[in-house]
Amino acid sequence: MTPGIRHHGHASLKVGVAKALPIHMRKQVLEVSSVRTEPEYRGQGWATELLFSTCTDADIAGKFLMVHVKPDADSPLDRNRLAEFYSRFGFAPIQAEPLLMVRPCIGKPCK
Repeated sequence: MTPGIRHHGHASLKVGVAKALPIHMRKQVLEVSSVRTEPEYRGQGWATELLFSTCTDADIAGKFLMVHVKPDADSPLDRNRLAEFYSRFGFAPIQAEPLLMVRPCIGKPCK
């Protein structure tokens, strides 16, 4: 799975190296950030489809995904609702402040 910006319709996100983690863990964990849907297209499933395909690609690559749950200023979701959104994809909290969630790779042994 290659780090970089991913798009699906009107949604985008960034997959990158989780630089906050110790070096020995960075090969196994990628960070998802900047998940965004243009305001006029929110609620239509664009981010859901994009995150689903990103999780599938991570599973195929045998990678964990990590996300820092922090809504943008213009987000209609507060932190709790955003955490609920990520939990639908298998992310679980590992730290409360700041709120970090991790999703293990599913269906393939993690590398």
